[in-house]
Amino acid sequence: MLTRVTEGVIVVAESGKLGINNTFISGNISDITMLITDCDADRRFIEKLEDMGVRVILTEY
Repeated sequence: MLTRVTEGVIVVAESGKLGINNTFISGNISDITMLITDCDADRRFIEKLEDMGVRVILTEY
């Protein structure tokens, strides 16, 4: 559960999973410290995360 982590939250997610609403929620976007995803991620979504202070790392396949 994300709310129990005290030293930051690192999320690893394939770009197709980003920005999708789901009924299962394990935490808030504002809890994320770092996101690692592939380079196909939507640039506008990435910019919003960066504006919120999330460090984003884009990777190649």
